[in-house]
Amino acid sequence: MKAIEKYHLINDYLLELIKKGNTGTPEELCQRINVTERTLFRYIEELKLQGEQITYCRRTQSYVLDNLN
Repeated sequence: MKAIEKYHLINDYLLELIKKGNTGTPEELCQRINVTERTLFRYIEELKLQGEQITYCRRTQSYVLDNLN
């Protein structure tokens, strides 16, 4: 699999988990998608640059979309 294909697959999966509010903590999410914490933050930042309003909810311990709350 090419790197760009892997990037898009992870990006799509990450956005799906965020929409469901089912990411878990950053540490858990890193293990789930097999990336480092720094790489996870880069993915999230990229999604934000694409217009997604992502925040971390401490109560549910998950990343969520602001526009769904």
